[in-house]
Amino acid sequence: MNHIEYAEKVNIGIQNLKGIGPKKAILFGKLGIYTIWDLLYYFPRSYEDRTVISSIRDLCDGKTCTVNGIVASSVIEKKVKNKMSLYIFRVEDGNGILSVKWFSSPFNRNKIKKGMRLSLYGTVSKNGSMWEMVLRDF
Repeated sequence: MNHIEYAEKVNIGIQNLKGIGPKKAILFGKLGIYTIWDLLYYFPRSYEDRTVISSIRDLCDGKTCTVNGIVASSVIEKKVKNKMSLYIFRVEDGNGILSVKWFSSPFNRNKIKKGMRLSLYGTVSKNGSMWEMVLRDF
């Protein structure tokens, strides 16, 4: 394929792709994506590298990181506001204990069992002598 044929193929509308109808084309348009060329050269605003695993003893206050560990406690629910709940449980990795928190998503509460191995991603902070992580997403 020469560069002219390539240019013709990538400058067609995104609706020519299988699975992209008028409604999805409108959503892509909000991102400035109208052609296949636009799609190929659309890069995300940010990138989160969740592959770097941190030990609990090596955590840094205010940093967002990934921690692997074993659930060391049951999930506790605390009512924060009328319809909002805070869920808390503890994780250990052999080097320390981490208190993990998330808001809402009550359906995730029953998925977490003591002894289960998890990989968690969130922002950590020091609360007294205990490290805490607020999950970014579940």
